[in-house]
Amino acid sequence: MRNCIIKGWKEDIGDCYWNGVGWFTDRMKAKRYSLPCVEGVVENMRKDDEMVFWERFDTSRSSL
Repeated sequence: MRNCIIKGWKEDIGDCYWNGVGWFTDRMKAKRYSLPCVEGVVENMRKDDEMVFWERFDTSRSSL
């Protein structure tokens, strides 16, 4: 199930979300990933010195 999104912080934007192509402030447009996939994407971004982490898209659900 794809319920994970990537959240980052950019000095010129503030809180932003990855949509697969670029960073946007609209959380609803964030690309959704499965848990194993999002961990790999976040790890790759951190290697490129991006300040990012993943969070659950639907916070009302108890599982990913």
